[in-house]
Amino acid sequence: MKIRTFISMALGVILTLCVCADVTAQQSLKEMAEQDGGDWLVGTWSATTNDGTTIKLSYAWTAGGHAARVEYHMGRIEGSGLIYYSAEDDAVHEVGVNSEGRVSKGTWIPPERGHLNTVYESKDDWGAERSMGIARSLTPEGKMLLEVYEVSNGAFTGEARWSIELAKVEK
Repeated sequence: MKIRTFISMALGVILTLCVCADVTAQQSLKEMAEQDGGDWLVGTWSATTNDGTTIKLSYAWTAGGHAARVEYHMGRIEGSGLIYYSAEDDAVHEVGVNSEGRVSKGTWIPPERGHLNTVYESKDDWGAERSMGIARSLTPEGKMLLEVYEVSNGAFTGEARWSIELAKVEK
């Protein structure tokens, strides 16, 4: 095949993909968050536990609002993650890794009582599957209430096992 023909075909494919991508663009995660009232989560949040451990969470839009970058620090552990919407299964997913090499995958489940809820799956040091639920809500004082729940069959069970209020850090 001649190089000109190859380049013409490649440009044609690229142009087709660009046009199709523009036509089939999906609503962004940022737009969905704004519509559903969950955009308050974006920003940096901080708290100190009773034992003096500092917790810092940051959420920021990336990829044109189609994803949110997550950064966290809790004592000696830090981590990074990405939250994104998948049209394939019509769900919001989160994937993250921490400074100990642990990977967690989460699926955001429908909000209840104004909470932004995520069910996380990970493996412990021995390879056993672990599940936990995280609920995030905005308090009347403008703080983030973060609660940790046990999970059974993909749903939160009982009362929160642990909770903390984080204050939004001003820039």
